[in-house]
Amino acid sequence: MKILLSAFLALALLGACSQGEQTTGETNHSESKEAEVATISFDEFKAGLADGTLVAVDANSKSTFEKNHVKGAVYFDKSKPLTEILPSKKDTQLVFYCANEQCQASHMAAKLARQDGYQNVKVYSGGIEGWIEKGGDISSL
Repeated sequence: MKILLSAFLALALLGACSQGEQTTGETNHSESKEAEVATISFDEFKAGLADGTLVAVDANSKSTFEKNHVKGAVYFDKSKPLTEILPSKKDTQLVFYCANEQCQASHMAAKLARQDGYQNVKVYSGGIEGWIEKGGDISSL
């Protein structure tokens, strides 16, 4: 009887932890934690570009990049090895962006960079649309 009661209490506690994780959005999978990429605000992104402490990486299509991109951004050409696109120093702060908040290309590109050993990786979720909307500097080819 004690074993059955102990098992029941253990399951109840486990269920409570699971409910708490679902409510807060946390998971118990280390794989999910690794997959998360931090975001950066417009002001932090703009300041980092101004003082040269970060590299902007555009994960949009080539035609979108050519039309408008964050001034100074490098194009994330998916057909090239990361060593040809990203800085050689793996501690460089990289900020990936794509079209807008609905676009996930920046998150996917940032995850690839992290898998390649870059640890200081963030995403600007507003994308080029949000950047332009807030008055950020742009370039075109």
